Amino acid sequence: MLALRTSVLAAVGAVFGLVIGYVLAGAILGGGSLLRASTASLATSAFLGCLGGFAATGLALYVTGRRSIDREINEDRAGLTRRAPLWRRARLDLVGVVVVVVGTTLALRARAFDGAPGSVYFGRSVELNLLLLVLPVAVWIAGSLLAARLLGATLTRTQPRSTSSPGRALPRLYRLSVGRRPWAIANGTVIVALIVGLSTCLAAFTASYDNAKLRDARYANGADIRITPSPTSQRTYRTSDADRFRTTAVSEVTPVVYGLSNVILRSARTSDPANLAAIDPDTYASVAPLTDVRFSPGTATSALATLRRDPTAVFLSEDMATFLRAKPGDPLKVILVRATNDQVTVSLHIAGLFERLPGFPDGADALMSITEHTAKVPTKAPDFFLAATRSGDDAGLRHAVVELRRGPGTADHLQIDTRTTTLARDQSSLASLNIAGLVDLDSTFSLAMAVVTIAIFVFGLLLARRREYVTLRAQGLEPGSVRTLIIAEAGTVAIAGSIAGIAVGTAMGFYFVTVLRPLFVLSPSYSIPIAALMTPVLLVLAATAAAAIAGSRLVNRLDPTELLRDE
Repeated sequence: MLALRTSVLAAVGAVFGLVIGYVLAGAILGGGSLLRASTASLATSAFLGCLGGFAATGLALYVTGRRSIDREINEDRAGLTRRAPLWRRARLDLVGVVVVVVGTTLALRARAFDGAPGSVYFGRSVELNLLLLVLPVAVWIAGSLLAARLLGATLTRTQPRSTSSPGRALPRLYRLSVGRRPWAIANGTVIVALIVGLSTCLAAFTASYDNAKLRDARYANGADIRITPSPTSQRTYRTSDADRFRTTAVSEVTPVVYGLSNVILRSARTSDPANLAAIDPDTYASVAPLTDVRFSPGTATSALATLRRDPTAVFLSEDMATFLRAKPGDPLKVILVRATNDQVTVSLHIAGLFERLPGFPDGADALMSITEHTAKVPTKAPDFFLAATRSGDDAGLRHAVVELRRGPGTADHLQIDTRTTTLARDQSSLASLNIAGLVDLDSTFSLAMAVVTIAIFVFGLLLARRREYVTLRAQGLEPGSVRTLIIAEAGTVAIAGSIAGIAVGTAMGFYFVTVLRPLFVLSPSYSIPIAALMTPVLLVLAATAAAAIAGSRLVNRLDPTELLRDE
């Protein structure tokens, strides 16, 4: 058809050109010049002119038209047999899952997640295995791609079969649309899942980070409140003075004797200065956070029961027991209040070992009953008191501090430290940073990218399928129905991407918290802030609705006849 049309056009043009050429030659050279020319020369000139014009014009028209037709055919064929992207052909999502599983297994076997916690007291810096950061990144990418593969495979099976009863138009059109283009929706889901996953990871990591800092601070403080009499105090406090600090907001108070190198521990093999803590077994458990304390053998509750039942029992830290080459059951000589006039040697026996104790960030090496300590050294006053509030929130803590300052604090100089003002000294400086501002900045960029991604998808959808939409309108589909169809397709991308992003981000955040565990004294618990997760999801859905409504208005303003004529 193209060759025939081109031949006709070139032939007609050649004839008209020949006539115009002879007329112009006669007008310029005169009619006699044509008459003097031979018939053979005129015929040859006409033949060569027609042939040249026919060849040049016809060839130009044919080549241009042929290229246009080939381009249209190739584009339509590519739309029907579009080649899958590289990540699907190479199965990079499945490869990423294998990398995560194998890497996690090897890291657990090598105890790589434990790291080396830092200590200001011992001058030891935090050691993190930064190679493990590959795992959360692999979870991020592989999880998003795997979710897109599953979504694309699911949508491929949603295309309805031909039937004599079409049913409701919109649901069927929606199923037809997503069934014909499942991987276009899956590709959009990948981007949304990556962005929402990053926001989810940041929110979960921030919540876990803040909770870990608070737990570390309370653990280092020893309780909600630490009350330390001033060295210039005119009053000598005794263990019985704990009742003076009980108020309407303070539920329990316990006395503590503690100091750096305040005793000498002597086993059967060696001796060494140590930090001994003497506590009241009856009240210490109700004040200090003992859930993270590990005793061997037994639990913290059984250890305190042992001290209550046997005042001559002493518990050693695992490091001190190793240095003294002592074990549970061995006798132990303890020089109390060493280097003072009241120095005395007592005989105790090792009842068990512990890892660490709350309230002593610089490290307690031994633990004994304050009853036995007071009996041997009656002149020794408690070094501080630990107190628990009746209300666990910050308002109750502030109320308790006010009562202490207006009560016992008016008669004497007291240093009052709380869990909110005390940062754990046995941690790295990084864990004392407030990362909320940095995380908010990263989250803002992530949400902005999510909005842009949704807008690009919606308007790209309109640009690629505007002929389809105006055809539906020309067949009688209402503008509101067109808008609903666009919102449904864009909403599929937003909802599927958000669900996948939350799942991927939750796993990604868990890996980040686990890798950064050595930053804290206590093992951080993983927290997922539901309210914070809803912010990026709601913003993505709002951006989807806004972009779909704006795009549908552009479609409804198009003139179907003009667009179909252009196509």
